[in-house]
Amino acid sequence: MRYFVTCAAHLEPYLEKEIHQLGYTKTSLGFRGIFVDADIKAMYVLNYYLRFATRVLMPLKSIKVYQAQDLYQESLNFPWENYISPSQTFSIDAAIHHKEFKSSLYGIQLIKDAICDRLRKKTGQRPNVETKDPDIQIHCYLDDKIGVLSIDTSNPPLFKRGWRTDSVEAPLQETLAAVMCKIANVEKAHMICDPCCGSGTIAIEAALQKLSIPSGFYRPHFGFQNFKDYNPELFEEAKTLHGMHKTPFQCIAFDKDPEAIKSAEANIKHASLESYIKLKRIDLASNFIDEKIDLIITNPPFGKRLKVQSNFFHDLHRFLTRLKSKPEIFILLEHEQLKSPLPFNILENHPLASGGLKLNFIKVEPKL
Repeated sequence: MRYFVTCAAHLEPYLEKEIHQLGYTKTSLGFRGIFVDADIKAMYVLNYYLRFATRVLMPLKSIKVYQAQDLYQESLNFPWENYISPSQTFSIDAAIHHKEFKSSLYGIQLIKDAICDRLRKKTGQRPNVETKDPDIQIHCYLDDKIGVLSIDTSNPPLFKRGWRTDSVEAPLQETLAAVMCKIANVEKAHMICDPCCGSGTIAIEAALQKLSIPSGFYRPHFGFQNFKDYNPELFEEAKTLHGMHKTPFQCIAFDKDPEAIKSAEANIKHASLESYIKLKRIDLASNFIDEKIDLIITNPPFGKRLKVQSNFFHDLHRFLTRLKSKPEIFILLEHEQLKSPLPFNILENHPLASGGLKLNFIKVEPKL
């Protein structure tokens, strides 16, 4: 059985290593993802444990499309009745790059019609389309004449961990925060700090890694639980493969925005991590903290997400130089910000991306 595990740009090497650590070594690189050859149990394991993945797709059928109607015919000839019940809702998303399609919407419509026509013929009933919260999510990838129809075993995407109950404007995506924590090696840190915590994403993802809490631990539902062949016993078995453990550490998360602190507090409480994450409302320009920090990971607001105040990096530099300890410091920046003078020496530079933005996760030290 083959799966395609999708991810954001630049995350492929981190994702492949993570998949190998779960025991699945038959992998190969794809576009924005990793192919995995494994058994049915892997579907449960990959969804429940992967921190850097976006979706776990199960390819159902390879297709060849020369003209637009070929997509309809290819879809019509697939036994959807084995995967979708007439009483279930379904939705389709697609990435189509083909001269016959000016947009993916036309392709989506053709696949939808084919599925409905097929099920009406086989069962006498027509399923309903639901775009917001479907029981079954179908994905189509078509590049020129070659494509694949897949079923989304995650649904919704895996960055929706289940611990987030509140948010701020333009929150950092959980999968990106998890990779940042991995690059910064949170496993070795004892006192972690995020001085621009927003809704607490970095602090929570750091805690999940330190405590070995699976990324899917808080999720109420996965797409595969709507499948006809869903095996709850096998899923429960998959959830016991890697145990959680308590590691002595603390994370200090602060922000000057009271709404951000309120949002972070709600999320941390929902994740039951209050004993590990300490929240403070602090303005970098006028305050410092007494704790001896050994790792700082932060995501200051930037670019298209939020406008950064011109003095922000000066305030951050001042805050860092006033610390009692000399922590390792990692900052996520928009790529364009590297072209401007920064009060830091860059020690490492890791390209990342989010929502079309080119990002750089840099390890720095304050300039003297």
